[in-house]
Amino acid sequence: MVGQKENLQLLRLVEQLIGATEDQESFIFVKDANHQYLGCNNNYASFLGLEDEAAITGLTDSVINPNHAHLYKADDDRVLQGQILQINNPAYFKEYGLVTVSGRIIPILDELQRVTGIFGCTRLLHTIANKSFVQVLALLNGTTIPLIVRKNFYSVRTNYGIIRISKRETQCILFLFKCLTSDDIAQNLQLSRRSVESYFVNIKNKLNVHHKCEILEAVIKGGLLEQL
Repeated sequence: MVGQKENLQLLRLVEQLIGATEDQESFIFVKDANHQYLGCNNNYASFLGLEDEAAITGLTDSVINPNHAHLYKADDDRVLQGQILQINNPAYFKEYGLVTVSGRIIPILDELQRVTGIFGCTRLLHTIANKSFVQVLALLNGTTIPLIVRKNFYSVRTNYGIIRISKRETQCILFLFKCLTSDDIAQNLQLSRRSVESYFVNIKNKLNVHHKCEILEAVIKGGLLEQL
């Protein structure tokens, strides 16, 4: 059992661990040796529908993740035995259209090398590659598109060779699949309408097409969706 002193030391580690690995896409959490959450980052709290990060303190997966609690406990038990887990599991959250959960779960050790807790940093990866067109349309929205488009550039095959489409241009194209206007796309990407129209001018010039509907046909034939 972890004593009060050790638990206080573990609690002090929570903020340090979360702060050291914070980013907009990762889901970060810390648990004690009894599987109770000690903390998480805002991204994970928001995903779980919690009011804030502090609301997770003292909860267990049987309360906040009942559908996956048995999977999490099995992972936790291995980590509490000292293992470091590389997570790459397509079973988690598949109802959200995610291809996998990727990341690491590692043991937290005290000065005597005893396991006193669990630290996890995972990432939910969205993808539209190898999905039907109906599935693609269902997955595309203002939340998922920035996560789907992760690289700075993508390649598209054309009759004139391979051209590169930037991250912003790719995001605009995916919103176009949803039949959104430039005003709607601008609002989703927090850009001006003029900026969005400028991206579409660049895209049409690169693809050598004249209309937005031709953009969609060109990028489908050119293999853009297979890269996302």
